Amino acid sequence: MSRYESSVSHEIEKFNLGKYIEELETDGLTIVPPEVTGVAPELIDRCAGVLLERFTELTGCPITVEDGPLKDLVWPEGDEHRFLTSPEAPDPTQVLLQQLLLVD
Repeated sequence: MSRYESSVSHEIEKFNLGKYIEELETDGLTIVPPEVTGVAPELIDRCAGVLLERFTELTGCPITVEDGPLKDLVWPEGDEHRFLTSPEAPDPTQVLLQQLLLVD
């Protein structure tokens, strides 16, 4: 075992993340709850609000986590927004909130 693997294994044990690592490896997705991460739900809500607001500013389309975009998406033109779509891509019908993390 390398020094890096040993260090990572120690951190996994220290923070009781083994269950989540196993879920990630098995299912490809896991959710680490706030009581494990220490991130307050209020911070998560604030971050989500900022991302949704920025999405609306960029596209002119209101969006909610529950319903997604509330009208047709129109991506802005310009190099600064190129990460949101590409010239070869079909017209957008959805967006991953993770894409918005590149904005800020």
